[in-house]
Amino acid sequence: MKHLILATLCATLTAGQASALSCLPSDVARAFEQASSAEERYVVLLGSFNFDMPPQTSTDINRPDIRRTEAQFTGEYLGADGFTSAPALTVDLEFDCLAAWCGALPETGDQTLAFVEMVGDDYSLSVGPCFEKTFVRPSPEDVARVEACMRGDTCEEMPLR
Repeated sequence: MKHLILATLCATLTAGQASALSCLPSDVARAFEQASSAEERYVVLLGSFNFDMPPQTSTDINRPDIRRTEAQFTGEYLGADGFTSAPALTVDLEFDCLAAWCGALPETGDQTLAFVEMVGDDYSLSVGPCFEKTFVRPSPEDVARVEACMRGDTCEEMPLR
C-alpha cells in the first residue's frame, strides 16, 4: 500500500512538472507565417513600447488576472522595402496568462519586434507567456529574416535544437 501511495504521489508530482508551461522556442518566421495566414490583419513593428504596467490585483497564482494598458510605440513598421519609420502609435497591450505564467514586456523601452493586430483604426498586442508575437531585443539575424519573409524570400523556421 505504501508503494502505491508513493507511486501515486510521484506520478502527481511528475504530472505537475510535466504540466509546467511548455512552449516552442519563439521564431520570427513562424510568427510571420501565422500573422500572414490569419484572418485578422497584422502589422510588424520594430521599436519600443513605453507604458506603465498596472498593478496585479489577483494573488491567486491559479487564476491570475489579465492586465491591460495602453502603450506609446515609437519606431518602425515593416513594409515591402523593409523597416520604415512609423508615426508614434498608441497600442493596446493585453498581458495574457496561462496558469501562473504571464506574458511581459520590459517597461524600459527596449527594442521589440512585435506582430500587432490592427482592429479598425486601432492597434492591439496580446503578449502571451510563450512570446509567440513578441521578440524583445531581436537579433539582427531575426530582423533580416522577417524582412526576407516580407519580400517573399525564404521564410523558414530555425531548426529546433
